[in-house]
Amino acid sequence: GRDNGMSPDDHFQDLKRLIQAVGGKAERVTVIMPLLYGGRQHKRNHRESLDCAVALQELSAMGVRGVITFDAHDPQVQNAVPLMGLDNVMPYYQVLKTLLREYPDVDLKNFMLVSPDEGAMQRNMYYSSVLAAPLGMHYKRRDYSRIENGRNPIVALEYLGEDVSGKTILIVDDMISSGDTAISIAYDLRKRGAERIFIAATYALFTEGFVHFDAAYEEGAIAGVLGTNL
Repeated sequence: GRDNGMSPDDHFQDLKRLIQAVGGKAERVTVIMPLLYGGRQHKRNHRESLDCAVALQELSAMGVRGVITFDAHDPQVQNAVPLMGLDNVMPYYQVLKTLLREYPDVDLKNFMLVSPDEGAMQRNMYYSSVLAAPLGMHYKRRDYSRIENGRNPIVALEYLGEDVSGKTILIVDDMISSGDTAISIAYDLRKRGAERIFIAATYALFTEGFVHFDAAYEEGAIAGVLGTNL
């Protein structure tokens, strides 16, 4: 219920001020930045800024030797600073450990991963490989003739994969903002016969609150949401 007083830009400016304050004195500067600044502005379509690449180049120019981040939206942005270290730590182990501790009745023999879109496939493929569980995917069909809220609206969510009937599903993504996509996918999977559906995200931001998630939980569309404290 409180407004956030600082934007990501404000935090990044403060970070640069701190680096300036120790400039010339510290032997080595390493930045731990859980949510990579501008991480979703990592590739150029038409006339767009490359915020993440430019930010990393700024840090490199200021003498930062390495950046430690977690579950970067696209770790290939490191190519912008080939001489600076960028360690991308993934929370796979913590998510699985928490899932099995909090829900000990989860049957891994009847388990399946579903990627919410093409961009999250790599994360879900890892879980699928480790657990030897099948993998499915949703992809978003968009209406490219219209723009709503700065993007092309999603017309439908199409599912690709094997039958989900009676299975426990884990949907893994890097971020929950409004959560509309993940919840829509959960409802679709329930219609297809899935028994229990869990959603896991490294950054559970809930930018539009918990109302949609509470409703989906009450209606049995989702069994739980796992988010880290990053």
